[in-house]
Amino acid sequence: MTFDAPVASATVRFAWLHTGERATYNLFDSAGNLIGSNTIAGITDSVDPAITLTSSTGAAISRIEFTAPRAGDDYLINSIEFASSTSYPLTITATPSDIDYSESIASITVAVPAGATLSAGSANGDGTWTLPLTSSGSYSITIDPTTQGVSIGGLTMTLPGNPVGSLSVTVTATAQDGTDTESNSATITIGDTTAPETADVAVVANEDSGPITITLSAADTASSIANSPSPACR
Repeated sequence: MTFDAPVASATVRFAWLHTGERATYNLFDSAGNLIGSNTIAGITDSVDPAITLTSSTGAAISRIEFTAPRAGDDYLINSIEFASSTSYPLTITATPSDIDYSESIASITVAVPAGATLSAGSANGDGTWTLPLTSSGSYSITIDPTTQGVSIGGLTMTLPGNPVGSLSVTVTATAQDGTDTESNSATITIGDTTAPETADVAVVANEDSGPITITLSAADTASSIANSPSPACR
């Protein structure tokens, strides 16, 4: 079985595998490397309880091969379940920090992992998306009347499959004061990192002394992004 997009795991039910029979599976990554295997003993000779297949290396699964290891072993695959895509809600806030509040946010762009899409905005063809600064449907824009900070809600990032490993999201905001503009970026990595629960990261810049503050935060309580809580970018 070959997946259209790699997955972190697959849940399988074997059928007609009695207690004396065996089923073997091998897992492969996108490069064809073996990343896991096992031989399963039958239980009921009917539809056995589901088992979850995961790689032994933490790599995503691109292909599963099922075999009957011995003469006389036979069975059916009753069902295979896996995530065809995984979505992560994002919240973004960009705040000018000029003390006279004369600046406003002119644009916000988001660089996403390969293959990811956003629920709003325009894809620029280089892995970045430009977000609209007006609300539409569930996508919401709130502008602070004092600081001119922009808060974006109702935005979702979707990736094919059930991804594993670490993924990065970079937000770039541009502030404008008259004809002067200044941009700065902040990046957060979610997934398998050395510090799975990250602290907030703040970046400040302006055309004089720092008009933009962008803070992003996320938490990953498991070893795989596929099992992590939805990240928040602020």
